[in-house]
Formats: sequence, C-alpha cells, structure tokens
Amino acid sequence: MLRTNSWRNDGRVRFDEIDLFLFGPKGVGIRSLMHRWIPNQHSRTLVLDGRRKRVRILAIQDESQLKHNINISRSRPHGVLFVFDVSCSETFYYMIPLLEKAKPIFNSNTIRYLVGTKRDLRQDEPGNADEVILHEAVMLAMRNLMRYRESSAVTGEGVEGAFMSIIKDVHKLGLRLETQSLMANLGSYMSLPRKGNETFHSILEHRPSIDSDSWSVLSDVASSSEPGEPRDLNDSDTHTTSDTEWTSL
Repeated sequence: MLRTNSWRNDGRVRFDEIDLFLFGPKGVGIRSLMHRWIPNQHSRTLVLDGRRKRVRILAIQDESQLKHNINISRSRPHGVLFVFDVSCSETFYYMIPLLEKAKPIFNSNTIRYLVGTKRDLRQDEPGNADEVILHEAVMLAMRNLMRYRESSAVTGEGVEGAFMSIIKDVHKLGLRLETQSLMANLGSYMSLPRKGNETFHSILEHRPSIDSDSWSVLSDVASSSEPGEPRDLNDSDTHTTSDTEWTSL
C-alpha cells in the first residue's frame, strides 16, 4: 500500500485503495459502527472527484492486535478512527494514554480521528459522572492533532459524516503527495542538460500526464453536515456535497 492514493487494477476497473483501522475497547460498538456504514461487508467502493475509491476497514479491539496488524502490513493504514463510548467515561480515559503511546506507531501521513459512539445515550445533563463531557473530548482531539466526531450506530447519526470526512482527508493528502511527487520528478527532468534552444515551455509539454481532477481540492466537511445517501452508478443521478461528487458502487 503506497502512501499516496495508489492505483490498483482488478482487470475491469481502476481504483484507489484506502485502508482504515477502527480501534476501540470492547463494548464501545466499533463493529456496530462499521456495519452501520457497510452492512455485512468489510469494504465499500465510492467515486470521489471522479476517482474510484475502495475503502477497506479493519476492526481492532486491543492494543496487541493493533501492533500486530501494523507490523504485518507493508505500510501504515491511511486512517485510524479511535473510538470510545460517550456514555462511559472509563472508555474515554482509556484513550488518553493510548493516544500518546500510539504516536510512534503511525507516521505523519496517517489521518487520525477521535470518535465518540452511542451519542443517542448522551443526556447532556450536569452531574452525570459516567458521561464524557463534550469539551473534554474536543480538547483531547486537539492536543493530539486529531478531529473529533460523535456518532450513533443505533440512529445512524454522524456515522456517514465521520467515515466520509476521514476518507476525504485521506483523499486530499493523497492528491498533495501526488502533486509533490510529480513536481519532484519534473524538477529532476528540468535539471538535466538541454540541447540547443530547447525552452522551458517545450519541457513542460513533455511532463508526465495526470488526471485533471487530481488538482481539485475538496472542501472540509462541517461537523454538522451529512452527505446524502449513496447510490449505484447505474442510477440516473448522483449526489453532490460542495464540489465533491460521490456515489456508491
């Protein structure tokens, strides 16, 4: 797995692979969260900015399993969602030292999110000792350079937004890395000795080709926004959010 949005070919269609880890202790509902987004599957294929994305999700429930999957993979996952239960403060406090210990495991190109599940159980009433205060969760995410989301696998609230937000962040990072790689290769080519009156313009005409949609930049997804329901590509229409077009295959 490459750090950029790496192309793969299954013989029929070209697509990018995005690997996500969904990590959380037992009881926080990571499998319910995963199956709410991709029922009875471990992957889902989307179209984002005209490029097909195959998103694969691995649910992990303990630290040893997390380290094991990191060690056996050829590279780090593109994104990790650290999940806790907003109605159980014990699962939140478990995350505080874990996030610190996990920092050396992932490189700077791994997008990380902190996700609070079971939002439907949040009462937002003062004096509830077992409930995680929203401000504390946001501050923990900020200290670890992460985004924070809340969701409910029961009602579906926030589920689509959490997954689509991290996927779009991975997509944007991949485009930046592709552009940097392209410019580095172009710079190396430009530094080679040139014959006669060969101009800079003529060199640019021979630069490697890249899809035009690779230069577009996705807008951030607001925490309160939710993309519409995906549809098959055979449907007559697609759903758009801002300048992003995506559907489910």
